[in-house]
Amino acid sequence: MTGQTWLWSSVVSVGILVTLSAQTPRPAFEAASVKKQPAFIPPSRRPPSGVAFYRTNATVASLVQFGYNIREFQLIGGPEWIRRDLFEINARAASEVSTDRMRLMVQSLLDDRFTLVVHKEQREMRGSALVLARDDGRPGPKLEKCGDPQNPSPWNPIRIPPGGDIRFGKCVAISSVADAATGRPVIDKTGLTGMWSYELAFARPEPLPPGRERDLADQEGVPLFPAALQEQLGLKLESWVGPVDVVVVDSVRQPTEN
Repeated sequence: MTGQTWLWSSVVSVGILVTLSAQTPRPAFEAASVKKQPAFIPPSRRPPSGVAFYRTNATVASLVQFGYNIREFQLIGGPEWIRRDLFEINARAASEVSTDRMRLMVQSLLDDRFTLVVHKEQREMRGSALVLARDDGRPGPKLEKCGDPQNPSPWNPIRIPPGGDIRFGKCVAISSVADAATGRPVIDKTGLTGMWSYELAFARPEPLPPGRERDLADQEGVPLFPAALQEQLGLKLESWVGPVDVVVVDSVRQPTEN
């Protein structure tokens, strides 16, 4: 076989592999139940599972966000009901799977039961970038690297400051801090990898409700969000404009229920 013939055979083989890979179906749940909720259901606590996927008060938007691993501002388009109508989802895999594989299964469920069609693209957005605030690159005292995500250390009691608010996470990606930061687009530019635990207490800038003016005295010394973010987590927000990966809804239908 000449060098030219071998090269052509290699190209053909690679082409076949790419085609087969593109045609490989996404994994799907072994069984799945989808039921429309007439009203909000108080959530019940269930231990994490690598087999079961159970959600109450789920919207199509929240399912897309989980399935495609995006945040709210990265979901574009679709009818109003995908962010309004509530569903109970009870699905089960054949065996324990990773979170990434579970996301693919949720994508399959959305395709099958909601006839969801989406595409991915990039759009220019204006928002904030979450960055390290300290020159030495160290996180703040309330942001700690998670040693073992499977066996996280127990929570210490958390006190919500009077007239204030709190955000916290246990063994989560640092991007979850960006989710808690603001409702606007926030891009993680910290460079911090792995899993982290954090606790962020801050004062609310809006006036307190009638009858809670006495809390103002206790609220003194509780920083507003920007200062708390920097003092407690060693992070800060900077203005940012740039391309953002988004998922655009092309079409979707009300689900086929059980």
